[in-house]
Amino acid sequence: MKKVILKKNLLSSLACGLFLLGFAVSGNAVVINFDDHPDAAQGSYGAIGSNYHGFDFGATNGFNRMDWVDTVASSWPFGAHSGDFTMLNNYGGDALITQSGGGAFTFTGLWIEGWGNYVQNGYLEGFLGSVSQYSTSFIAGSTFGYVAGSSILIDQLRIHTDQNFLVDDLELNGHSQSVPEPGTLLLLGFGLAGLSAFRKRFALK
Repeated sequence: MKKVILKKNLLSSLACGLFLLGFAVSGNAVVINFDDHPDAAQGSYGAIGSNYHGFDFGATNGFNRMDWVDTVASSWPFGAHSGDFTMLNNYGGDALITQSGGGAFTFTGLWIEGWGNYVQNGYLEGFLGSVSQYSTSFIAGSTFGYVAGSSILIDQLRIHTDQNFLVDDLELNGHSQSVPEPGTLLLLGFGLAGLSAFRKRFALK
């Protein structure tokens, strides 16, 4: 009888631990189309800033900013993948996208076009800490084209092209809890191994 109870307790603890681990990396997906930015004005442009749909939009340019811009009903009729507004790399450099307040997220994909309909080469790269997790090359053409992301967790998405570019319908999945660090996962593994050994010890009695 004691063996059965011990086995049930072990399985319950394991299930609880796995549930908490799964909760730690849970999050909410969002498609950012820049049409609902609170500062967006028809026929104009401005800085996206921070905490827009839970993400911060910076850049490696001197202004550290990415802009929203009306590319349909304005004097910049370069189009959009959806709606009227897109994200504009207005001052050069690479786009830097991070989750507001830090933490890891996943990037599913985006639609990108060369500003002024110029065709140009580019790449996007996902980082976790300072370590590159993946990199994808693409061509930003004269119309919006889709670039797929990855299910790998990152804490910074960097987008680079030869010249200025437009982005629309950016698909991100921000996580509400911090992702377990490798050390935490290692401790969890040791804990599960210890529980297994403890169970075997009692089974021999």
